[in-house]
Amino acid sequence: MSRFPEISPNNYTDDQNELAQKVAGSRGKMGGPFSPALHSPGVLRAIEATGAYVRFHNSLSDDLKELATITMGRFWGAQYEWYVHSRLALQTGLDSAAVEAIRKGEKPETLTVEQMAVYEFVIELNTTHAVSDKTFAAVASRHGTRGAMDLIGICGHYSMISMILNVAQVPTPDGSLPVPPIKRG
Repeated sequence: MSRFPEISPNNYTDDQNELAQKVAGSRGKMGGPFSPALHSPGVLRAIEATGAYVRFHNSLSDDLKELATITMGRFWGAQYEWYVHSRLALQTGLDSAAVEAIRKGEKPETLTVEQMAVYEFVIELNTTHAVSDKTFAAVASRHGTRGAMDLIGICGHYSMISMILNVAQVPTPDGSLPVPPIKRG
């Protein structure tokens, strides 16, 4: 049960109705982080637009986008995010052993050189709040500065999505806890 009660479509404001239709049109349904975000149409409008870009239109290949997304979801311990995007990552051809290693909080050993550059960029950005010249160059040399910025966009977007999911306590569709809790302290 989410901390943000689901808003009945009968009670939507005009803004909420417009956004719910937009989300359902591009993603198939309202749910996940979008239902709690509907409590603030401005926040939902921003994450819907950013999400549409980083997920469907950014310059990175689908496997790299999903690798970055599940790494972000795992970093945040976002159960729902992991549940949805680990499946999408496998559909893009990301190696199942790599997905499982990330789920366990371990460094994956089966990534390609290109995938490892993305993984290390995401991990370094989240642990040090910056990236070294070497880590930046490993991504930018393959994907240009647009690719590096698109990767930063994925990290920022899925940080916010993970925060929404975690604070709202959005459960996975089947009630499972697919990501072990991150140890604090």
